[in-house]
Amino acid sequence: PLSNMADEARRVMLAKKWEENIDPTGYWMSEKLDGVRAYYDGDTFYSRNGIKYHAPSWFREILPKTALDGELWCGRGQFQKCVSIIKKQGAKVVDADWKYVTYLIFDAPSHTGVYEERVDWLKKNIKVNSNKSYAAVVGLQKCTGQVHLQLVMKEVLKHGGEGIMLREPRSAYEHKRSKVLLKVKHFNDEEARVTGHQGGHGSNTGVMGACHCELPNGVTFKVGTGFSQAQRKKPPPIGAVITFKYQELSNSGNPRFPVFLRIREDVTWEEVCENAKVNPPPSQIPKAKPTLKKDHTILFSTIPKHDKKGNLVVTDDDVDDEHDEEEEEVGVKKSQSKGKPKCKYGANCYRTNSAHLAKFTHPPKPVSTPDLDEPLPPPVKLDTPVVEAEEEMSEESTLPFFPIVPNPVAHSVGDNAAEEEEDKMDIDAVLEPLSDDDEQALVSNREWREMKHAVKALSHRLRKLESKSGSATTASSSTDGPPSKKRKLQ
Repeated sequence: PLSNMADEARRVMLAKKWEENIDPTGYWMSEKLDGVRAYYDGDTFYSRNGIKYHAPSWFREILPKTALDGELWCGRGQFQKCVSIIKKQGAKVVDADWKYVTYLIFDAPSHTGVYEERVDWLKKNIKVNSNKSYAAVVGLQKCTGQVHLQLVMKEVLKHGGEGIMLREPRSAYEHKRSKVLLKVKHFNDEEARVTGHQGGHGSNTGVMGACHCELPNGVTFKVGTGFSQAQRKKPPPIGAVITFKYQELSNSGNPRFPVFLRIREDVTWEEVCENAKVNPPPSQIPKAKPTLKKDHTILFSTIPKHDKKGNLVVTDDDVDDEHDEEEEEVGVKKSQSKGKPKCKYGANCYRTNSAHLAKFTHPPKPVSTPDLDEPLPPPVKLDTPVVEAEEEMSEESTLPFFPIVPNPVAHSVGDNAAEEEEDKMDIDAVLEPLSDDDEQALVSNREWREMKHAVKALSHRLRKLESKSGSATTASSSTDGPPSKKRKLQ
């Protein structure tokens, strides 16, 4: 029944925020999408609130008849346009607009296997090589540590993405807010002036609910989260300068999901405005409006797109798209052995996308073999994307078909009010982007490890030479008289 399916949609897994004390090593990374969450029951799409989305039949035609969890997505920076397309009901639905939408799938709730088995099943049952395909499985990459996470975050932000999702390996699908699913996002912080106060409601009845604020460029907005109860009882006065953080700017230039941080008593509003003229903050930099188009890409993924005639064209992840463009600009030398151009990153290239490896040649990575008492540890493996590493998944699907079976476990209501508020405002962990030096440090990690062991080997050899030299000098002194000055080995 419709009510049962709507109830299932209300029980999709929700993410907790990533904290810096959580080691991301071994977690599966995927790009966090700025689309609309959609539960598919094998026939119909539903929102997290159980509202039905009226997708055309051709959009759903080749999807499997089982439960899927994902997002309806129109491309980076197109959240508002995506909402305007999918929320239309009845006669207002415009079928042609759905050609701009892709259903990006990240889980199969009815599958009883662990996460890797569920992804394996999705990859085998979501058809992306068909002209009728408007869906794809969200690509993954295994995280090797926090620096790796920052590097990928930098790539996502550079391409206009929203953040990173982390999934615990071999985890189950949980119908609640779960610690096995973590969200990582970047926030900007800026200063604004308080222009007014708005009364609260609910638990904030009788105290301040939100501050009306303005930016140096005159844009006005409200900040309603981040305040303690003491601050709500005695809010920042009108005219005060506050620091707030926000996720991104809307198409109209308003900060999305602003959060109060602190009152700035050390600067005046005039100083903030003058500084914004010299060093414009992100909100003052003109933002190019994204263009709605039928083809888009996300990291680690292969997304189906269609040309003007409706024929399928496949596009790979942005990292390789950008790399290809750079190679076209600077020119490349053809490999004499296979006739393919050489990758400009050479042996230090850390990409593993199949399209990239098929297009460019890579010299073998140098491996040092120092004379050590201990063996050289294995190199750090920077990339292990599920979308390419079939061998890490099971050979065959766990189940050919998963019927929709309502979970008998009641929806957890133990999530505290703070988590629910975070979910409404989409507040996530702060992760600062990498500097160029940090990025280079990650890319050169293996080389650094090899150099470290080479230096250790050299020191070991020098000690042996010093020992031999000392023995020879002692022998010489016993036969030839007093030794001359010893030469010190550096």
